[in-house]
Amino acid sequence: DVGDQIEELANNVPLVEELEDKHRDVVDALEKMDEGVYGICEVSSEPIPLERLKAIPSARTLIEHAEEL
Repeated sequence: DVGDQIEELANNVPLVEELEDKHRDVVDALEKMDEGVYGICEVSSEPIPLERLKAIPSARTLIEHAEEL
């Protein structure tokens, strides 16, 4: 049915948006590697701990600044 297809699409939109956000984060991290600034907090300019980068390779900030962007 068309109704089922519309419902499925509505359910998939948030998933697609989340995947697009994650893709954008990975692309940004790769660009930072090219620029030599990967692993530097965008808020404080301090190095992001390796443990955080291992857990979230696209992390843009220190944990304490995660909600600021």
